[in-house]
Amino acid sequence: MSSTSSSFKPDPKLPTPNIHNSYREKQASQFLEPCELASKATFRCLDRNNYDKRKCNREYLQYRECKRKWLEERKELRRQGLL
Repeated sequence: MSSTSSSFKPDPKLPTPNIHNSYREKQASQFLEPCELASKATFRCLDRNNYDKRKCNREYLQYRECKRKWLEERKELRRQGLL
């Protein structure tokens, strides 16, 4: 086995380990979660209620409504060519 490992040569078509450094060094994403507050409220409710989803229906509905509105806005912006 040791003779096999000493004769091993990496495939030049495959990315080298340095490619991982590029991903680590890239800047943080500019993406923002517009419904972050509603999402956090949902998780807080779940924490308070021992993860019983039935007790957090109001928070779930608020989060879903927020996401629905946000996605509709993004679709409209794409239609207008602004995104």
